[in-house]
Amino acid sequence: MNKIIRIITILVVIFISGCKLETPLKDDLNLTIDSFTMNQFSEDGLKLYTIISPKSNLNKITQIYELDTVKVIFYEEDIPKYIVTADSAILNNNILTLDGNVLIEDIDNMGGFIKSNTLHWDVNNELITLEGDVKLDDDYINLSSSKAILNQDSDVVKFFNPVKYSYNDSSNKTNFRVSSDNAFYDFNSNKMLFSSEGERVRSTLFF
Repeated sequence: MNKIIRIITILVVIFISGCKLETPLKDDLNLTIDSFTMNQFSEDGLKLYTIISPKSNLNKITQIYELDTVKVIFYEEDIPKYIVTADSAILNNNILTLDGNVLIEDIDNMGGFIKSNTLHWDVNNELITLEGDVKLDDDYINLSSSKAILNQDSDVVKFFNPVKYSYNDSSNKTNFRVSSDNAFYDFNSNKMLFSSEGERVRSTLFF
């Protein structure tokens, strides 16, 4: 009987010791980083983009970053080109996903912006995908879509079906509305192109 009690006591001690060791190991998997900043440079030493967050959590095993109130600045020739903000973000290797109140502002046209619910970007790719209640607004344009893709190389945004668009020039009291399958907006030329299957709708607007 004494032998049985002794064995049970030893097993209980081993079990308790194992539980005590497990907790710090789990806690050690995550690293909290305050004032997170990540810069990416080209081979020529030019700044490509900067990711900024007041607080981030890093999982040491998966190397996944969870960022709060994130800001991403895109550069062209070391000059800021776009500013993107969101409520939160996840950086998983080369994939950056922004979530909640995503806002893209064009530095050259601070009155214009693109909104969406989420943003997906492979940092090695020029294409940025926006999904969920996508909206483009500036002094003249009001456009909505379910999905859009921004090509950083060409500065052209493609909005996917269904696209609803209205143009309002308060000085001329002009109101112009278009519904089409797709729309393309060029940041450089301020040109808007609409297209649909079978060329039923094809319009180009300059403003």
